[in-house]
Amino acid sequence: MIVSIILLIFFVINLINFGKNHFETFLTYFSMIILNLIGFEVDINSLKNVPEKSIIITSHTSIYDFIFCSLVYHAYFKERLNVYFMMKDEFANYAKEICKVLFPYTRIIPINNESNIGNNVVNNVINELKEERSYALCIAPEGTRKCVNRIRSGFYYIGRDLNIPVIYCGIDFSRKIIKFEPPRKMGEHIENEYEWFKEMCRKYVPLYPENCYFTKDYYNNDSETRNSQFENSNPLFNQNQNDNDSSINIMEELDNEIEINDDNNSYVSHISIYE
Repeated sequence: MIVSIILLIFFVINLINFGKNHFETFLTYFSMIILNLIGFEVDINSLKNVPEKSIIITSHTSIYDFIFCSLVYHAYFKERLNVYFMMKDEFANYAKEICKVLFPYTRIIPINNESNIGNNVVNNVINELKEERSYALCIAPEGTRKCVNRIRSGFYYIGRDLNIPVIYCGIDFSRKIIKFEPPRKMGEHIENEYEWFKEMCRKYVPLYPENCYFTKDYYNNDSETRNSQFENSNPLFNQNQNDNDSSINIMEELDNEIEINDDNNSYVSHISIYE
């Protein structure tokens, strides 16, 4: 709360002096305030794990994954990195309108399932990014917010062909932490990278664990088993669990209200790539 108040003071000062030169500072404090008000803590030490060029991946069970990634980017990275989110084209149009107001430095790469499939997606992204000097490309390897037992390979081939590391961004809704894991170069065997992704998913509790195949049994364990499973993965574990649970319930209600139905059972990921 004290941190939020301090940030709010700086926010008001910049709002009073608002102008083009103050816009970036305004966005920085605004993003930090939102993260603090909802009780999330960013592992500052892990920010150094994000180099000038990288692919950032995470599990994807709710629209808040996109929102949190955008907030963290505007709070800590926008001055040194461009950020790209891969998104299904029919949702990209909505996201672009939202980003114009809330996340103006966020760039969307729309994906058309019918025309951009297979190697076309990888090649299009590589061509778009190969001349960039500094960027982070955000991808959800599961390709959907639904529980699916498969991982899409785009993050592997883009990382391998551009020769850039892949970083897992852990967004933990139980411990209310956001942490960037050490960068990882893609190896020769894609199966090893799939296993690494699964291992990373199991370290962090998403908003809807049941929507991620690799954490779907989280609520089937008793609280002691759940805590022992995650307590050693991050030093920020000791949180007020009652406050965390109440915050998660509020987010679940909001997420249900703005859920977009997909009649064709196609992918509804806000940061997804397709094979």
